[in-house]
Amino acid sequence: KTHGETLKGFIKLFNEHKLDGITLPRDVLIVAAGNGVIHRSGDSRLPAALTTRFECYKMDVDPAEVVDYFIDKGLSPRVCAYLSAVPDACNRWDSSALVWPNPRSWERIAQKDDYEQARGRNLSIAEITADIGEAEAKQFFGFCTELADLPTAAQIKAAPKSVDVPDKISLQFALVSLLVHHVDRKM
Repeated sequence: KTHGETLKGFIKLFNEHKLDGITLPRDVLIVAAGNGVIHRSGDSRLPAALTTRFECYKMDVDPAEVVDYFIDKGLSPRVCAYLSAVPDACNRWDSSALVWPNPRSWERIAQKDDYEQARGRNLSIAEITADIGEAEAKQFFGFCTELADLPTAAQIKAAPKSVDVPDKISLQFALVSLLVHHVDRKM
């Protein structure tokens, strides 16, 4: 169906509680989610006949929830560590940019990072920039470069007393952020 036909169907469903021979019980609650028009996601503004039938809430991204989701999916410890260290980077909407850091773009980077890390390679700055933009890509790339000099979780687990703790506070935070990915969260 076209966009207009779909909208007409929704209006009919809300007004008459039936569509194409199917009747909705009166106690059914319809929940919808979508991006705002400002996000240029291909959506268009809903007509007033529909928007007045919804309660509209602005939902903000909770960086900790995004990191938890990535950890639960077993995604890139480096992305999880970065987003734990720099939570604002989780969603930096920029209306003038073609791409910007958001949970969806970070998930793509995490998947690509896992793929490359499994092959002993790192993502290039260009690959990162293509998903989150140049400024954030440079910061993430620098963070990953510093992580490369830190002991791995496996090294720490194997011989925790023999691992040197970095002096630099930012590296200590990066190390702790990386280790969070390896904690048994069911304890």
